[in-house]
Amino acid sequence: MNKISKVPTEFEPETVFELDPNNGKASHVNRIFNQLRDRLLSEMIEETETLALKPALTQAANEAAGLAWITGFPLLTFPILFAEKAQDYRNRLFRQERITARSSGMLEEAVC
Repeated sequence: MNKISKVPTEFEPETVFELDPNNGKASHVNRIFNQLRDRLLSEMIEETETLALKPALTQAANEAAGLAWITGFPLLTFPILFAEKAQDYRNRLFRQERITARSSGMLEEAVC
């Protein structure tokens, strides 16, 4: 017959370790990346005279940041991705302005 006996147990307080696989480098890169993003966006907004383009530039910076982070080199790829996205938004805005101007001219001719 098996006899079950209870063994008193005592455990030490739990020890918790905080692991950082990048040894703090990830937060440092993240901080530098945010500074780069903010600086480039501020410079581009200051150079822009078109008010309607300013929110689009912020959107371009956000999209470029998302794309840059999926690469292995976000600090290296962000500036060029941002420049390309910003140019796309500029082209889109100017194209829309031309279409609006042309449409309003056609509308005036149709009314007369």
